[in-house]
Formats: sequence, C-alpha cells, structure tokens
Amino acid sequence: MESVSLQMNHILNHFTSHDFFLRFLISTGFNHSILLDFIISNETNFLEFLLKYCKYLEQDISQFFIICKKFDKKNSEMENCAEQVLRVFNCLIQSIQSLMEKKLFPYNATSLIKRLKKVELCLKEVIYNN
Repeated sequence: MESVSLQMNHILNHFTSHDFFLRFLISTGFNHSILLDFIISNETNFLEFLLKYCKYLEQDISQFFIICKKFDKKNSEMENCAEQVLRVFNCLIQSIQSLMEKKLFPYNATSLIKRLKKVELCLKEVIYNN
C-alpha cells in the first residue's frame, strides 16, 4: 500500500494544476460552452474550482506559459496552446456577458467576469511579450 502512495506522490509532484487544466481543455476540444455549462450547473463545484484556478494562474502565469510550450512540442498538430486558452477565456467572457445582458444567466456573474478578464489580460501579456 505504501508503494502505491509513493507512486501517487510522484505522479502528483510531476503534474501541476496547469497540466490538469490544460489536459481538461484539450479533452473538451477547447470548447468554452462546456466550461459555461459546468459554471452554470449547480451539480458541480466547477465555479469554485475555476475561480481558484484563475487566481493561481494569475500568480503563476510564467510557469503556465512554459507548460503550454511543452504541450505545443508534444502535440505538433495543435496550434499555439496558450492562444487557444486565451480564446476559451475570451469566448467564455463574451458568452457570460451576453447571457447576463439578456437576463438569462442564473446569477450575477460580475465578479466572475472581472476575474476572467484579469486572466485574459495576463494571458495576452505573456503571449504577446514572448
């Protein structure tokens, strides 16, 4: 049992939150509407996760960009990973704003939009300055 625990620790130390988030986005085909569904759903804790991850991403944007570069090298058929993530955040912001304007969003997402825009700005800075 201890060897399984050691193996899990090795795996968890090898992968970061960025790895897991990028793998999730890749598995969804970088589809922002899936994230939107999870954010709206009251059956998941995705909103809480996304807010925490966004804060983490803002603080660790340079490491995120490094990991994106690694994903780009491993997946030659995939276009720039960081730019795809930027597009996901941009489309997510636009979708939430549109739904809020039409009063179709289930809650006031103003603080969520602010957080997503901060991440969007960080992503733009790291993408266009490298």
